[in-house]
Amino acid sequence: MDFSYNILMSYENRTEYDFSTVEPILDNYILGSYILLAFTSFPCYINVYQKNKERDKRSAVFPIIDHFFKTVIASYFFVVVGFCFYLIYKKLIDDRSGAIETIFLLSIFIALAIIAILCEVNQILLSILSTQRFILYFLPGSEKCIDFSEKTMKKIIWSLYALLSFEEAIILYGAFFNKVQTALKIYVILMPIIYFSLDAPFDQIVSCCKLTDAAMIPTLSQVSYLGCNRRNLQTMLVSLKPKNILKTLFCACFPSSKATSDELYQMESTADPAAVQIPG
Repeated sequence: MDFSYNILMSYENRTEYDFSTVEPILDNYILGSYILLAFTSFPCYINVYQKNKERDKRSAVFPIIDHFFKTVIASYFFVVVGFCFYLIYKKLIDDRSGAIETIFLLSIFIALAIIAILCEVNQILLSILSTQRFILYFLPGSEKCIDFSEKTMKKIIWSLYALLSFEEAIILYGAFFNKVQTALKIYVILMPIIYFSLDAPFDQIVSCCKLTDAAMIPTLSQVSYLGCNRRNLQTMLVSLKPKNILKTLFCACFPSSKATSDELYQMESTADPAAVQIPG
C-alpha cells in the first residue's frame, strides 16, 4: 500500500504519534549531505533553466522539461511548508489530541499523497522523455512522430494525474471509512502488483521505496538537467563564477538575463558546432 496510507494506519494503532523516531534520521550524515546537495543545486537549476528556456522551446521535449521544472518547484514548496508545520506542531502546540491533531495528520496524509502522485507522474514522463531522446539521437528523421504539441502533452500529463489521483482516492476511501478489504479489492483489480518473497513486510518495502523516490527524483531531475550536455554544464559553471555566484544563489527566483555575449561565445566556441547552430 501507499506510504501515506501506512502512516495513517500507524497513527490509528497508537494513542499519541511520536516524532522522536524522526530525529535520528535527521542527524544522519548521508541525509545531511543529500539536503546540502538538494538546496545548493536548486538555484543553479533555476538559473540555467531560465537562460535556456527560449532555446529549449524549439525542442520536441520541452513540454516534459517544463513540467519537470514546475514539479521541482512544487516539491520544494511542499517540503518547506511541511517542515514549517512540523516545527509549529512540535514546538508551539501543546494540545496533541482532538481536532488539532486530526487536522495535522490529515494534512500530512494529503501532502504525502500529492508528493507520491508527483513522483509517479514524473517517473512515467521520464520514460517518455528517454524514448524521445533515443529517437532524436538515433532516428533523427522521425522527429515529427514524437513532436507532441503543447496541448497534446498537457492532456497526457493531466490524464496521468487523474489516474493516479483516483488510485490515491481508493486508498483514502479505505483509510477513513474502514473499508480496507473493499479498497484492497479495487486496488488489486486496477493496479496489479507482483509479490516477491521478501524478508520485510511488502507494504513497508513499497512505502520505503516510494518515500525514497519522492526524496530523490527532484534532486536527480536537477542534476541530470545540469549535466545532460556540455552547454548546460558550462552555463552553470559561468553562473558559479565569483562575480555571478551571489546573484545565482539569492536571485534564482527572479527572471535572469541571458549570459553575456563574451560568455556565450566562449561556451559555443568550445562546444560541438552542430549543437549550437541557430535555426534560420
